[in-house]
Amino acid sequence: MFLCLCLVVIVAAGFTIYEGRVDGSIAASLWQLLRGNQVEYAGLKITLPRYWIAVHSADKLLLIHMVDHNTTRVGFLRLPHWDRSKWEQRRLLWVEGTLVDYEEKGFKPAFPPSMVVLGESPTCLEAVSKDKGEVDIQCGIAEGRVLVTYWGTENDIPYFVSMVGSIEPSERDSAP
Repeated sequence: MFLCLCLVVIVAAGFTIYEGRVDGSIAASLWQLLRGNQVEYAGLKITLPRYWIAVHSADKLLLIHMVDHNTTRVGFLRLPHWDRSKWEQRRLLWVEGTLVDYEEKGFKPAFPPSMVVLGESPTCLEAVSKDKGEVDIQCGIAEGRVLVTYWGTENDIPYFVSMVGSIEPSERDSAP
């Protein structure tokens, strides 16, 4: 009991230090020590790189890079009412809508990274903000059942590719 209480205090202090503009790598290391470096969401198992944590909510999963006051985030959102037979049609509408959204936000389209997820090449879009150098990548994975979004800088894109490339069916739900 005492050990658990000490760890909670240490983790809380780590997050407080992070919010106080000190490197959050200690908090992330403790988080992974306590919870491991894999998370499950929507029947998928995702491996987290060092210094990343996961925050679950009712309908989504958010992965956060906790180093150097980083603002990089990777979000996972299960798409409701998914129908494999309609994925191609919906995929085209999603691509068109996302490109319009990028243009409205002042983002310039770019070439997304090449990836293989669960044996398939996901549909991905990438755009870079014209003024801040922020990168937005969106990918439909698992045959369009899950939308994965990256918000961050170019420096952290290899982490995104690594995480998305690590995805496997979870043992609880072997069918993605």
